[in-house]
Amino acid sequence: MTDYLKPLPKFDPVTAPFWESLRRGKAEVQCCDDCKSFVFYPRALCPSCGSRNLVWTPVSGKGQIYSLTIVTPGRGPGAFKSDSPYVVALVELEEGCRMMSNIVDVAANPEDVKIGMSVEIVYDRVTEDITLPKFRPVTPVKPKGSRRGFAMAIMALGSIAISFAGVLVRSIEDADSWQINFYRALSHITAIMLILILQYRGKTLSRIRGVGRPGILGGLMLAGAGISYLQSITHTTVANTLFLLSAIPFFTALLAWLVVNERLRRKTLITMLVAAAGVAVILADGFGIGSAYGNLMGLLAALCFSGFAVIVRKYRDVEMMPTLVVSSVIILFVSLAARYNDLVISPKDVLLCFIWGAILAGFANWVFIIASRYLIAAEATLFMMLEFSLGPIWVWMFIGEIPTEMTVIGGIMVIGAVAWHSLLQLQTVKRGTVTVDPVPPVQVVKANGTTEANF
Repeated sequence: MTDYLKPLPKFDPVTAPFWESLRRGKAEVQCCDDCKSFVFYPRALCPSCGSRNLVWTPVSGKGQIYSLTIVTPGRGPGAFKSDSPYVVALVELEEGCRMMSNIVDVAANPEDVKIGMSVEIVYDRVTEDITLPKFRPVTPVKPKGSRRGFAMAIMALGSIAISFAGVLVRSIEDADSWQINFYRALSHITAIMLILILQYRGKTLSRIRGVGRPGILGGLMLAGAGISYLQSITHTTVANTLFLLSAIPFFTALLAWLVVNERLRRKTLITMLVAAAGVAVILADGFGIGSAYGNLMGLLAALCFSGFAVIVRKYRDVEMMPTLVVSSVIILFVSLAARYNDLVISPKDVLLCFIWGAILAGFANWVFIIASRYLIAAEATLFMMLEFSLGPIWVWMFIGEIPTEMTVIGGIMVIGAVAWHSLLQLQTVKRGTVTVDPVPPVQVVKANGTTEANF
């Protein structure tokens, strides 16, 4: 049995019979022999009539949730923080007394665990001598197909929406990359602040301040990714930029191995090598056709974003959503420094920047946050491939920009490697050989300002 790192109960003569009954796998609580009231927590006197005639009596272990609290991701005291999100509930037993514990075998979502839900006791043996009482739904709760279908639909819609970013960039007439970054960041701050205010209300500013040094470092990485992304897409084809960005999951895995010693599985290593070969093909082709700078900026954007993803993994207890505001403020001031005397652009270009930053990126952020509650990371990654696959198609259809043959070959190698890796994960989940966390995956933010579930 593994070491149990959380606090353990201390026995005394009054409580010892309760813990002993749990160790035997048959819960008992006190029952007053005079007024017949069941009593919990263990005590010397009946709280109803004051009698000392309390008798340890077996109980059914069944009841209903009387009240509950959902501890959100990254929260919780001490050793419990790594378990979040989790449910703490006050359960009213059939016998009438109430017991506080955790609700297990159910997602920590308001849609899945509710007041009045019927639950039954389960015995969690944490050490040789101590068993803890926990509760689970009497009827197993499964994710509703309608919610899951809805999540897939909006995830696809968000990916398709943001895939038009390349068309917007190519439709901008006069503004250069710094001017675009300035107005895009300004509109993105507006959209993200609205999302944060709706989510945190009066605590929005404290949430932003709460990111601390990890959030500032993450903001710098995201700002670097955003600036490099626009430098890339304005100096090479949209296809080159997006195909390079599609290798982000593998850059993240490599950096996580180097920085936080995360183990690389064999299948991940194989797909990383295939993706790296695809990236090499795109870069080599870029040197040949004079778009080397744009390709290198695309590679830098992918690496910066992957650095942010590693920061998210290392500082799991920090809420990183407000980091979007930090990164956008950094981009705003860097762009202002670069073009402080030349920020006047046409109304059409301003409108396109605001559509990109506020509407497309803001909408994509919102739907990804909602959908990630019901999709595992591998599924979210497959939907992410929609943007990388459709982006070059839209630019070809509406703008007439045609990528080179080598770029297409390299892009197919990268996207194929990511899709294959994600499908392997899905098959592993279906076989039941890994545990799927029913809670939202870690949210990470792509270089174009949208969030994705990381894996």
